[in-house]
Amino acid sequence: MLIAIWSLRKPKLEAVEQAFQNCPYFWWTIIKYESRKTSSDVSDMPLNIEEIMLWAKNRVKNLQKEINNADFYIWLEWGTSKIWDKYFLFGTTYIEDNNWKWHYGFSPMMEIPDHIQHELYTNKRDLWIVIEEMSDRNNVKSNNGTLWELSDDMIKRAESFQISTQAALAPFFNKYWK
Repeated sequence: MLIAIWSLRKPKLEAVEQAFQNCPYFWWTIIKYESRKTSSDVSDMPLNIEEIMLWAKNRVKNLQKEINNADFYIWLEWGTSKIWDKYFLFGTTYIEDNNWKWHYGFSPMMEIPDHIQHELYTNKRDLWIVIEEMSDRNNVKSNNGTLWELSDDMIKRAESFQISTQAALAPFFNKYWK
């Protein structure tokens, strides 16, 4: 079985591998993983759930052009969205199989502090840049991520993406989706 992943970041790749290892449908399957970066054809910082979902579909569509023989195509990314008067950060996984069936999964959500919301939505800055400036840490984007910073190291990037990947993967096999 071949799994194509849109990402080169280690925590995301580890999250996908762990999600598939934890899935009983694949316990006796040899799985190979290929990862790439492709264009999304939309903004680099989606600011609502609709943009995130379009971003995901576009990245997978472009990934399929490069790797056309995978059983599953996977995209993972952080996103933000407004619910009532609050903004939230969450991880999203989009999985599409080789029959064009697709599902989304989401990680736990965490509220974004007001001053960071201002930087994102008013000043149009990337979240990881704002977090790096405020935390004095480098390479937050490639390591444990912004949710890790905002949760005082309680929610690691790989763990949240493992949950979102398992949430997107389950409907492909769960009896309630049949």
